[in-house]
Amino acid sequence: MKYKKTLGEFIEAMAELVEHRASGHVVLITDKGDWGKILLRKGAIYSVSLGDFRGQQVLNYLKPMPEIQYMFRPEKEGESARPTSAGSASMDNERFFNFFDHVLPKSMNPAPASQHSDSVTGQSGRKSVLVVDDSALARKVVTNLLSAKGYQVYEAKDGFEALGQLELTRPNLVILDLIMPKVDGYEVIERMKSNPAQKNIPVIMLTSRDSLMDKLKGKMSATDAYITKPVKEDELLTTISKLMAKSA
Repeated sequence: MKYKKTLGEFIEAMAELVEHRASGHVVLITDKGDWGKILLRKGAIYSVSLGDFRGQQVLNYLKPMPEIQYMFRPEKEGESARPTSAGSASMDNERFFNFFDHVLPKSMNPAPASQHSDSVTGQSGRKSVLVVDDSALARKVVTNLLSAKGYQVYEAKDGFEALGQLELTRPNLVILDLIMPKVDGYEVIERMKSNPAQKNIPVIMLTSRDSLMDKLKGKMSATDAYITKPVKEDELLTTISKLMAKSA
């Protein structure tokens, strides 16, 4: 499920996930950079958290927001979706939707999970790569190359979206542009390295900047490899293979 931006669309999407008895996490990202999660288990909303907020506090925080970014990460086959921290406050469908009743279309009335069949499939077991670049053409070139080689490829158009994708997709490797709007490549790496769940993910810095100072700055930011544009296919594929094998 892609990002949507209005609160009403978010509530509609949550109703759809409940209706289809989805299991997994909905990752929320605010324009302030705060992120949180909503736990779904077979269509039941179990817990809601956002930054330092839990449960009803999260709903109070979200309600006045004109926009919100979010993505859904379904649980993998054999995986059981659980709260990511002991502090996640419990929640239920009725309390959740009643709170947002003014933005939920009257035609949508999420039925109890037991009345619907499961329709959410697990994610691919292939090695995955997150490609982060504000250039749609640059992303397409790299994505097509990696997809042809059998990799599962995820994309992000800026650093802000990349942080959300990292939480959702848990890639085996990240290919990261340096200069991007909102959150640049250096800040993405800094946040990754401060996150225990992401700090060991290899990062390839892919950028048009090739000065010695830029390369030194890239190394100092804990980048595992620094490759300049235009992309040389053999160099990129070889570097990915080496880093994948090293981190396995």
